Amino acid sequence: MKGARGTLLLLLLLAGAAGCRTPVSLPPVNLKEAGWTVRSGQAVWRRERGGEGLAGEFLAATQPAGRSFVQFSKGAFPLAVAQSAPQAWTVAFPLWNEHYSGRGRPPARIIFLQLPGVLAGHPAPRGFSWEPLEGGGWRLGNQSSGEALDVYSDP
Repeated sequence: MKGARGTLLLLLLLAGAAGCRTPVSLPPVNLKEAGWTVRSGQAVWRRERGGEGLAGEFLAATQPAGRSFVQFSKGAFPLAVAQSAPQAWTVAFPLWNEHYSGRGRPPARIIFLQLPGVLAGHPAPRGFSWEPLEGGGWRLGNQSSGEALDVYSDP
């Protein structure tokens, strides 16, 4: 009986700790508000090294207050939507019904959360490369996973 009571207490504690984390929700982005710098163009996203690329359009925006927004889409269908603020971040992949969010700095492994910074002229984060491509584009690449995003900005 003592073991069962201890196991039940442990399960209740674990459930309570897990229940304290609420999903992060950032306010909707209005890119018509003053202060947003918006960049757009074409992109090819490779989810893994040597993988087949998926071509689409990207829109990346930054705000001096530390907010950023990225959308990668194919036609009218968003494939990736990422947003970050100084204390929180979210990323969604609607086609795969995946959504992730958190508090604090965004995880470095999510390439769409890294794109606004490098487009704004900041150095690529550790573990990423940012290199020019023939034809005037740039490649943001995750050196460990091989995930890459080739971007060609509109003038």
